[in-house]
Amino acid sequence: MELIEPSPETKNRTVIACDASTFSIIESCHYKAKLVSIDNIRSTAPNEPIDKGSLMHDMLEAYYRAKRLKYKEVAPFDTMPMNEIIEKSMMIGKIKGIQTCLDISVVDEVINYFYEYCMYYANDNWQPENVELFFSRPMYEDDSLLILWEGKIDLVFSLRQGANLLKMISDHKTTSRAKAPHPLSNQFIGYCWALECNTVVKNEIGFQGSYKVGDRNKRHIMNYPQSLIEEWKENTIRKLLDFYYKSKDGMFLRNFSSCDRYGPCQFTELCYTIPEAREWKLKTRYTVAEEAWSPVSKATDQDINPFLILDKIGKEEV
Repeated sequence: MELIEPSPETKNRTVIACDASTFSIIESCHYKAKLVSIDNIRSTAPNEPIDKGSLMHDMLEAYYRAKRLKYKEVAPFDTMPMNEIIEKSMMIGKIKGIQTCLDISVVDEVINYFYEYCMYYANDNWQPENVELFFSRPMYEDDSLLILWEGKIDLVFSLRQGANLLKMISDHKTTSRAKAPHPLSNQFIGYCWALECNTVVKNEIGFQGSYKVGDRNKRHIMNYPQSLIEEWKENTIRKLLDFYYKSKDGMFLRNFSSCDRYGPCQFTELCYTIPEAREWKLKTRYTVAEEAWSPVSKATDQDINPFLILDKIGKEEV
């Protein structure tokens, strides 16, 4: 949660900018939320699952950006064959993979999963409308506060059903184990509220090598009634206000029941350290991010060429 100091543009109100990831941390543990969202503390330990997921997202972003431009008949994508779009997206993966801590064999494995995904859904009727869509929508305001709900949506697409053209949201998720999605997700319901849409597709790409392609790639559809979305909004506002006013009093309580609920917390080692040694632990095992996390800090034009980096590399080689 980013706190922005009052300015003339915000009519002297404090602005609270929050996204689903940060809000879920607030719900799980106020002390962890302080470390991540206020102090900008990050673990220096490598995280292979996150790196693999990010690499897959980079290729999917390039693929769907190019596919969107092809649908919009923007040159040169209007005449670019789909196999060329896939190949160039895989090249993006090779370039991005070098920048990670992943072994080259793991990078190649993720690229192969991406190729299988493209082949498996080659004939789907998803028409990309927005790729990596950033949003920032006012959720609550009074005389002193303005709460913004922010996020970045992987894909907004149109799907024709009979005479109707439906707008849907897709969120790409990579996983190493098959698991049915839980519908009560801050991320998914928040997307629906922000875009005034009622349907989210969890686009699951599995990394289980022993599974068949059709068992690894699943598209789970979740529909949210408007009354549920409004209830979520009110619940979110109340929890954010509670966290904000407690943080002003310096109250950041730990929630030990959440430490290992969704996998080991990156700050378990810090919390398990005696209070007198925590400052040393912070300096030796963690780092301070140069800028606060925000999903809208790197917003880009929807019509940007997703393969621009390939053109630059080609010119350098020449």
